[in-house]
Amino acid sequence: RKFLNIPNDNKGILITAIESLAPCAKVLKVDDVIRKIDSVDVAGDGTIFFRRGERLSHVHLISSRSPHDKVDFEIIREGKTMTVPVELAYSENLALVPVNLYDQLPSYYVYAGLVFTVLSRPYLRAWGSSWSKKAPSLLVEIAFYQMRETEDEQIVV
Repeated sequence: RKFLNIPNDNKGILITAIESLAPCAKVLKVDDVIRKIDSVDVAGDGTIFFRRGERLSHVHLISSRSPHDKVDFEIIREGKTMTVPVELAYSENLALVPVNLYDQLPSYYVYAGLVFTVLSRPYLRAWGSSWSKKAPSLLVEIAFYQMRETEDEQIVV
């Protein structure tokens, strides 16, 4: 807290990473400290007051809103308090592995008897209903945790 020049009141969460394609990447920066979301205090553990004796994750404030809503974040950046508006966006398009392929046939390429295709959740579901346990662990890890860094980035298997 002293290094970031923020009060020692156990409020606020530190931004340690931002997905480069996320709309908030234009407004929020690494090392910003989020103190309030729409005038609601965010505790140091990332929770907000819900009702007497109950707390929720700060994510609730964002996930309960609609895409394209504007949310005001009170942040501390380089020791200065400021309020910045952030436009919310649906983030499935940031996933490196597409969850659904609506109205699309899977694309593939055949070369010398080998078939290449883009890694997608429908592809992983070929391992059955418990595909997250049966599919290769590296592919499952990529499907769950990796985000795209450029618009046209894909994993080919």
